[in-house]
Amino acid sequence: MKIKLEDYFSFENDIFFETNDVVNNLNEEFVLEGENYLNHVGIDTSNIYFKLLAQLYFLKDKNITDNSSLAHINYIIAYYVGLFLHPINGELIALKFIDEAIGLENDNSKIEKYKELKAMIKEEL
Repeated sequence: MKIKLEDYFSFENDIFFETNDVVNNLNEEFVLEGENYLNHVGIDTSNIYFKLLAQLYFLKDKNITDNSSLAHINYIIAYYVGLFLHPINGELIALKFIDEAIGLENDNSKIEKYKELKAMIKEEL
C-alpha cells in the first residue's frame, strides 16, 4: 500500500504502515522528505521521532512475528535520531535502537548495514 508522505506525517490522520509495507516504504529517503515537509509547513520535526516510535508500537501491538520489520523500524529510528535529530542524549537513544535492530534481524546483509550505521552514530559522538 502506498501512503502519501503528507498523510503519514499528519496530525489529522492515524495512518501506519502494515508489516508487509514497512521495509519497502518506510526508508531513509521517506523520513528525510518527511522532515522537509514538516519544516515547510511549520511543524516541529522532532515529531518524526514520535511518529516512528508510534509505528513501532503499532506493529508490536499486533504481535507480529516478522522480526525483520521490527528491526527495520528500529534501524530507521536510530538513523534519524543518531544522524539528524540530535536530541539531548540522542546517541544513547540511537544506539539502543540500532542494537535492538541488530538483535532482531536474521539477514546478514541487513545486519552489516545496521552495524555500519552504529559505527556512524559512534563517530558523531
